[in-house]
Amino acid sequence: MLEQNEVREKLIEKCKGLKIKYIAEQIGVPREILSKFKTGNRRELYPESLIALNEFLDNH
Repeated sequence: MLEQNEVREKLIEKCKGLKIKYIAEQIGVPREILSKFKTGNRRELYPESLIALNEFLDNH
């Protein structure tokens, strides 16, 4: 099972090269939600969004 914090850390690392807006567009999640997830203001994503984000991060 995917851990929210594990994916959040991966997102923070990938954002050094990719923009949140681009990632959000690719996985179909609003940029505001992804930004809040990244900063911890929104602690969790829906499971399907978390899976999509994790797969995107693993492949880019």
